[in-house]
Amino acid sequence: MNHPTWHLKASFHDLDYWHTLRLPHNLDVMHIEKNICESILGTLLELEGKNKDTISARLDLQQLNMWKDYWLKESVKKKGTLKKPPGRWTLTKEGKIKLCKFLADVKFPFGHAANLETYVDVVTGKLHGLKTHDYHILLQTILPVGLRGIAFQDMYEAIAELGRFFKELCAKTLNVEVVERLKKEIPEIICKLEKIFPPAFFDVMMHLPIHLPEEALLRGPVHYGWMFPVERKLGYLKGTVHNKARPEGSIAETYIVDESSTFVSRYFKSDIKTRFNIAERNMGTEGRKKNNQGKPREGELSIFSSVVHGVGSKDLWLLPIEQMTKIHRYILDNCPEVEPYIE
Repeated sequence: MNHPTWHLKASFHDLDYWHTLRLPHNLDVMHIEKNICESILGTLLELEGKNKDTISARLDLQQLNMWKDYWLKESVKKKGTLKKPPGRWTLTKEGKIKLCKFLADVKFPFGHAANLETYVDVVTGKLHGLKTHDYHILLQTILPVGLRGIAFQDMYEAIAELGRFFKELCAKTLNVEVVERLKKEIPEIICKLEKIFPPAFFDVMMHLPIHLPEEALLRGPVHYGWMFPVERKLGYLKGTVHNKARPEGSIAETYIVDESSTFVSRYFKSDIKTRFNIAERNMGTEGRKKNNQGKPREGELSIFSSVVHGVGSKDLWLLPIEQMTKIHRYILDNCPEVEPYIE
């Protein structure tokens, strides 16, 4: 007798309006993207606990009678033991080190992503301690560039297409025509990955992206349904717990103190530092303003009164005459101080 595959039924199905919902379940794009990128990096770099190329994966190849070159083989040095032939889905030792060096040298704008150098071990070619947002940035922007020239071309192209899929899906605004195109592209991308990675690589997470474009059409942009803001809020609330026997009381007390201090700080004098008048992170910007109103200092053109401030070492270099001409033209066209002379 064949038993049904699904034997549990959530209580939500008993609600009267449940069958009328167009989107009764919402797949979390954040965790799907994180798990997929984690599996890709774990397999490429052979990370412990994240690698899908296991002994069981090689036995699956033998059971399915496919890719005989990657079956377990008897070791020549140690009789009676089996070894895994190197798979084309993993990077060589030199490739792992090159990829880790690339990740360690990547520089991001302030607030865009974390410093990946703290998570990279260049000597061993390993990654550790990555957060969910790090995987989000890696899959969409970094891996398509870092794997070029290191991995096989078909592998690089498939991973780059997967990253582009998530990048277009996670856009702030969605175009219906673009989402319809993504619905057609994602099955082809997964089929390309199936030609490269072993069958054990394709768990349920590798199947869920097929449903994401359809959910985007029903729900809208993914930032209305993913877990990034929820996880950040839960992380803040978790940090407020000081008495684990009474976590609710700790959260409530901290919330009241935070609200009270925020309300009172609005009535402090300007010389007292609060969250409303704290200096900007990039030091030196206040010196370019006048009366903290963003106005240029005396004798300074408004075009040079930007509140941003460069970081790093300073270099002196001369511009070609063509670039200098363009800069002069830009200043003349965009400075209100020049308008009276033009008229």
